[in-house]
Amino acid sequence: LVESYTMPGQIKAANGYPTKEGRTASLTVKDQDMLDPERIKALKVEGTRKVTSGPSQVSSDELDAFRNEMARAKKEWAKLLAEAKAGG
Repeated sequence: LVESYTMPGQIKAANGYPTKEGRTASLTVKDQDMLDPERIKALKVEGTRKVTSGPSQVSSDELDAFRNEMARAKKEWAKLLAEAKAGG
């Protein structure tokens, strides 16, 4: 299981996410971790898991590409939902 977040700027703080690389913070849990009570305890976090970043380092071209991808994904998701409702 991997939970990761890529932020617009460099990671400043990542409460509950032990791996911080550039703009990405992540938490990885492997099969053997699930069988180790000490590892499970180590994964618990006081409060909430939270990631904060510095100023954005995303270029306008990257931002435009993301917005276009998100718009396409929203249209596709709406289409899939409609198909699921029609078929089920």
